[in-house]
Amino acid sequence: MEAHRKDFLILGGLNVDTANTYGRTGEGGEFTVELPEKAKAAQLIVSPPGYALKAFNVAVDEAPAVLRVGSEAGDLEVESPYSREEVEGRFVLQIFQDGIPLSTGDLLQWTLAHGKEFTNPERTRIHAAELAPGDYLVCLVPRDGRAPAGQNNVPAGAACSSGTLTPGAVLRLQLKRSSGRD
Repeated sequence: MEAHRKDFLILGGLNVDTANTYGRTGEGGEFTVELPEKAKAAQLIVSPPGYALKAFNVAVDEAPAVLRVGSEAGDLEVESPYSREEVEGRFVLQIFQDGIPLSTGDLLQWTLAHGKEFTNPERTRIHAAELAPGDYLVCLVPRDGRAPAGQNNVPAGAACSSGTLTPGAVLRLQLKRSSGRD
């Protein structure tokens, strides 16, 4: 498969995740990603030390993309009505920042790196630290109805909640046993 290069510049950032390819920027915040030739867009998760974790949707063209990250951040807390036993093997947690999917593995590592626990022992609550302000959608999706990544078309049977995270705040979302979005 042919690939082409896309150049980026992150202002204020050091770490980037795109299409499950991790990398670090140079001293000036620059990095290059090789993408499939037919790629039209890329989704990037920027996790810069000292700044807020931020997701980006970027057009793939010849011009370098400039990704601006900031230090304004807040935390996301999600409460689930399901016990650990009810969730394991039956549901998938999906978290979207401004419509862009975030990996729960990345959020786990990011939160632990900030000295905070990601989940309680019962696994009925998650806490994601130092996230960029924006609109968040969180869903517990039945494994047999999982939505394609990057789409906010949530399948029937999903327990969802959404809200807006503001700088310095904690956005608390409560998932319900009923289907659909809050």
